[in-house]
Amino acid sequence: MLGLTLLSVEVVDNLLTSSVSGEPFRGFISVRMENLGECLNDSIAILSFDTPLLQSENFPYVGRFCRGVKFVTFYVKSLAPEGSYRGYVILKYRKFGDEVVSSKHYLELNVRRTPLEVEGAGDLAVGMKGEIEVSIRNKLNRDVKNVELTIVTPKSMRPLSSSYFIESLKPFEVGIAKFRVEVLRDATSSSYRFYIIEKFDLGDLEDLLCVAEASVYIKSDVACFDVVSVEGELYPDETGEVKVVVRNMGNLTIQLCRGAFGFNSTYHSWEHLERYRRFTSAWLILHR
Repeated sequence: MLGLTLLSVEVVDNLLTSSVSGEPFRGFISVRMENLGECLNDSIAILSFDTPLLQSENFPYVGRFCRGVKFVTFYVKSLAPEGSYRGYVILKYRKFGDEVVSSKHYLELNVRRTPLEVEGAGDLAVGMKGEIEVSIRNKLNRDVKNVELTIVTPKSMRPLSSSYFIESLKPFEVGIAKFRVEVLRDATSSSYRFYIIEKFDLGDLEDLLCVAEASVYIKSDVACFDVVSVEGELYPDETGEVKVVVRNMGNLTIQLCRGAFGFNSTYHSWEHLERYRRFTSAWLILHR
């Protein structure tokens, strides 16, 4: 049954962000309802939208609602892109044992980009493991807490550590998250887009979900060296030997490489290496 309630509804707070990767976001809408008419018994607030891309997750129980003001919050799940959308609120309540539905009270809503803005940087190359550093800025005028970040990489990358936790971010504060990734050998040198799924709390509102996008550049073949071990015994006024094991961590074969080993004194040495591949050890002789 349709009721003739005198009800005023307006949005007092909301966070609706766009879906940029096919991942749904989870936001909220808080509304102020003022009853200017008769008392409503056992009432429930229902939020609906003109598009299936936006869906309310909950139906707040209002209870007995006489003349006065009530505040309710709806959690909203969405796959909507940026833009303006229209929703409406109705109240279901009981009157003499019958279920009554109020008239629709329309709301104009805007879906925007995530307020947790990200930028990516990293020293990545084809066929190598590396790190993507993500800076995340809180553009809200209030604290966000329990920020859980998850990286979603393109097919040319494989995440080795896919999540990162930041306890809190104050308004306009910048936090840093780091993710280990492996670049596959079939990747090409180019800029690649990745996504960050942001899960966080905002005051009493928990498990809000936004999605941000950023990009990182992958370089072509490179050589990258790492010292595995250094062994040797040296004595004063004597000639000795030091064995240095070096690994080429890159994906580029280096030939006719010259290695140098030295101290912050007059000691120095040079050893010519015929060929340098992924794992090569060399004896570097120290001469006084």
